[in-house]
Amino acid sequence: MLTTQKNQVQHTYPLSSSQQLALAEAITTLHSTTFVVPRPFVNVVFQHLQPGTSSGTTTYFLAGKPTAHNAAGPNRILGMVRQGPSRTKADFDRLAQRIEDSWYEVVNGPASDKNGGGRVSVNGEAADRAKEKEKADRNAKKLHFVAMYPMLAARENGTTIPGVSSFPPLFVFLLIMHAISLHSLRVCSAW
Repeated sequence: MLTTQKNQVQHTYPLSSSQQLALAEAITTLHSTTFVVPRPFVNVVFQHLQPGTSSGTTTYFLAGKPTAHNAAGPNRILGMVRQGPSRTKADFDRLAQRIEDSWYEVVNGPASDKNGGGRVSVNGEAADRAKEKEKADRNAKKLHFVAMYPMLAARENGTTIPGVSSFPPLFVFLLIMHAISLHSLRVCSAW
């Protein structure tokens, strides 16, 4: 399999299996439709970052100080992508925005849940605690950044991954492979 996009979702906010599935599906669809990339070429990896794991301690510094909401750092999505003349910075900016939108749709739930439906009004100390909890939850879910960085060269499964400009669209590639197989059949039947 040739990988044209590898996306790493590093998150400190715990994502359920269904949230991971929804986000992986969204990222795959966005990459495959933005750049006409076959879906099997898009990889998504989830890495739940936690401070003080058995493999060591993860401490994320922002502006020279450990992050306030989680010592393992903020939520972030990194995309390793192939560049080419047909893929502009504006294309990647739009893709990053759509990935960020997908993050918030997944972690916040459906839009109808965002308006506080079913919330009971509280006063005084309970209201202050509720506001603090809501603020902490909002900070924990915040996506700090989406970054795309170029794949200058890569090999996967013993195959060099071609550049964008040298990689024909899938249908052209399949047509060429079909023509080669028909030619091989004619050569073999002529013997």
